[in-house]
Amino acid sequence: MATYLELLQKIQAQTLENLKQIQAVQVSTLTTARELATSLPSIAAVPSVPTIEGLPTLAQISEVNTAFATQLLDQQKAYASQLAELFTPAPVKTSSN
Repeated sequence: MATYLELLQKIQAQTLENLKQIQAVQVSTLTTARELATSLPSIAAVPSVPTIEGLPTLAQISEVNTAFATQLLDQQKAYASQLAELFTPAPVKTSSN
């Protein structure tokens, strides 16, 4: 019989695997859509998308957000470790005479 932690780790691993598969399908779909869109003849009447100087790219925004999420998780891990230490029973001190 699996322990609670083994079961939890199995569920987490399966969740991550499912997420990877979903993301792969989305990336594949968007890649195909992009390829189809670029193969269409351009229409002269459609104006180009204006750009704003200094506006970050989606990749830059994603990098900043990912770095923040990593820092947030690191902070939460440190906090959880501190709490776990507080609730770990202290060794019983015995007095020797």
